[in-house]
Amino acid sequence: MNTKHNRQSNDNDYRFITVEGDLILYKLKSDNITHYLSFDPVLLDLLKLDSLIPEYNSNGRLRLSITHKRVVHRWFIYDVAFACYEGLVHANSFIADLDSFREYKHDNGMTIDHLMDDDECCNHTRWNLSLMDMRMNQSKSNIMRRFTFPYVVFAAVCDGCYRLELFRSLSKEDNRSFGFKGCSQYRIPLICESAEALVENIQRFSRSSMNGLDAPRNSSGKWYNDDKHTYRAGSIKYMIHRQWLIANIARDEFLGNVFYPLLPIEALDDEEYEKAENSQ
Repeated sequence: MNTKHNRQSNDNDYRFITVEGDLILYKLKSDNITHYLSFDPVLLDLLKLDSLIPEYNSNGRLRLSITHKRVVHRWFIYDVAFACYEGLVHANSFIADLDSFREYKHDNGMTIDHLMDDDECCNHTRWNLSLMDMRMNQSKSNIMRRFTFPYVVFAAVCDGCYRLELFRSLSKEDNRSFGFKGCSQYRIPLICESAEALVENIQRFSRSSMNGLDAPRNSSGKWYNDDKHTYRAGSIKYMIHRQWLIANIARDEFLGNVFYPLLPIEALDDEEYEKAENSQ
């Protein structure tokens, strides 16, 4: 790595970086938003470079930029994360490595998909990112927004496949038992071998979850997409913990018929719980 580019810090004028267990927290000072990434030593070293400047594009997506030999190189933070998770980036050639990965995506019509948290785009952990055809990505995003209380959907990347689960809450009582208001009574687990299978099953879940349910819509007939009505109600840390759990248990256990509850509310701190509670 060129000495001009290898000065590192956890704290500079743009961001503050901390490590909590197996998570990297990348907090922007301009808007106080925290981005979550899985711990990876190469990724952490890159994020700590003072020459790597965070900036938003016109769509509000976070990019990292660096100027090298009078050329500005820019990559989305989730592209950097995914490439590091896949072992495609090396410290002494990271600029060329990341440019090559960006070109590969462009040439093949691919994009990095956030399985959950598509709109907020702050969960860049390895369980939440996958390389997906751009048209398939758009289809999935539109469907995921349809899930409304009492249905909760989770998805995670695991060993090149997608693990998908749908919860149905039957009771609004005892809302401190689970991170989402209501008590989950049953769960449907699926393992999807491809992005096409993932989208197909999400579509099937969406159709079945709407049966007999007076789901909230606005005057134009579109689904609401806010914290009060969607699976996003709750904490991003809750989502990350759930994804880690379903990605790391044994395959047979994931597919088992034994009741498999949502994480306990203790996964949230008091401030996060109050936000989740007030959003219901």
